Amino acid sequence: MTTTLAPPPPPGQLKDPSAGAATGRAWRWARLPLLIVVVLVLGASIVFLIDVSSSEVGTLNPRSYRPEGANALRVITEKYGTPVRTHDDSASALEAARAGDDTLFVSSTEPLALRTIRALGSLPASTRVVLAEPDPQALQALLPRLTFRDDLPEPPVSPKCSAPEATAAGPAGIQSRGYDASELTNATVTSCYDGGVLLVTRPTGPQYVLIADAEILTNRHLAENGNAALGVNLLSTHDRVDWLYLDESETAPAGDADSQPLFPRWVTVAFVYLLVAGGLAALWRARRLGTPVPEPLPVVVRSAETVEGRARLYRKARARQLAAASLRGGALARVTPGLGLGPDPDQRALAIALAERIGRPGRGVDELQLLFYGSSPTDDQGLVALATDLDQAVDDYLANLTAGRTGRGTTAEGTPQ
Repeated sequence: MTTTLAPPPPPGQLKDPSAGAATGRAWRWARLPLLIVVVLVLGASIVFLIDVSSSEVGTLNPRSYRPEGANALRVITEKYGTPVRTHDDSASALEAARAGDDTLFVSSTEPLALRTIRALGSLPASTRVVLAEPDPQALQALLPRLTFRDDLPEPPVSPKCSAPEATAAGPAGIQSRGYDASELTNATVTSCYDGGVLLVTRPTGPQYVLIADAEILTNRHLAENGNAALGVNLLSTHDRVDWLYLDESETAPAGDADSQPLFPRWVTVAFVYLLVAGGLAALWRARRLGTPVPEPLPVVVRSAETVEGRARLYRKARARQLAAASLRGGALARVTPGLGLGPDPDQRALAIALAERIGRPGRGVDELQLLFYGSSPTDDQGLVALATDLDQAVDDYLANLTAGRTGRGTTAEGTPQ
């Protein structure tokens, strides 16, 4: 019977087992760092998207396409020939409005700083300031005797005034409370839409246009009734529009550089996220939370090499006290079981019992107690001497123990005792 051997595989098909094992080990080491990197990248992307999306949130935000935004009003105003410049801070908007022949549209529903409100009253007469649903603090500072009224009719509301901006727009969907300017003095007031829109002209300062319902200018309601025409007409009376929108309240006077935030909000969010990621990485590096688990050594290490290595560590650290304690502990572990004094014997009792076993009565007891429980050496020579004396005491004890066992086993004649 003959046996046919299969031909050997081509060299390209031979697999090296060690290469596969190395690849497996590399993947085990790299998978968790790679996971952390992926989580960091995803987290950074989420922070960026949150920051971008949060910049488009808010009522009458000129950049927002959301229903509560006002991008449609900005686009239509520019389409009809009036350029619109948007501002995120009051300082730049006020600086642009001081040039005159300008419409400053304050669409932010967030409170303005008192200094900003006062600066609005100092703008030139050729500037129109349009305030969409301003906060009560701004109204009290600009027009102190202006009050509110809540008896507006159901929308749509007719203009009922002679202002060309309102009459050309027709009925509007104003459905909030209006303004009562009957007690306002030293000013020319045109009330439209039953107080829903006020045009206030004073002898000095800019002309104010107050819109009681900011919702009519949002993307959601701009196409209803004459809302779009009213918004465009109120903003297009001058050569340009400077649109001020604050995404958060002015907590300090405008232009105060020391009180302005040094970093944008997303930096704080990213910093907190990195702290969390760093904490997770620290937990990963210190992931052993239970008791140590014994594992087999990859190679066999001889006891002499282990002792020598440990001794070198003690010597490098100059840990003579630890080395002496280790030597004495090893010697006690060899002599204590045979003395019958228990696992934790008294120092004096152990020295007496050991002296009797190795034949050192009298002063030998004090020497043995000092040897096993005395102070630690202060130099290497003393440590060597301690090790030598301990070895000698242990050897004497073992020799005496062996001789005692042999003597009890037989008599001189060889007969059992």
